[in-house]
Amino acid sequence: MLSRLVFVKEIGLGVAFAVILDATLVRAVLVPAVMKLLGSAAWWNPFSRRPVLLPIPAPLAPSRPSVPVAVLAADLPAVQS
Repeated sequence: MLSRLVFVKEIGLGVAFAVILDATLVRAVLVPAVMKLLGSAAWWNPFSRRPVLLPIPAPLAPSRPSVPVAVLAADLPAVQS
């Protein structure tokens, strides 16, 4: 009975060590270093998907601003009485 528990503890310790190693060394050090070395080659895109990523045209500018514009008293025409 005791030997089965030791085996389970060893497996648990091994998995815990692997998770810690993966989280610290691989994801925090190796992946950013490899991405820096590869540069733009790290961001490749398959040929069949390239037409999907066409640039989206910018919307046309509105003829009037959509937000209120402050009007100063000096900008208003003089009132004739």
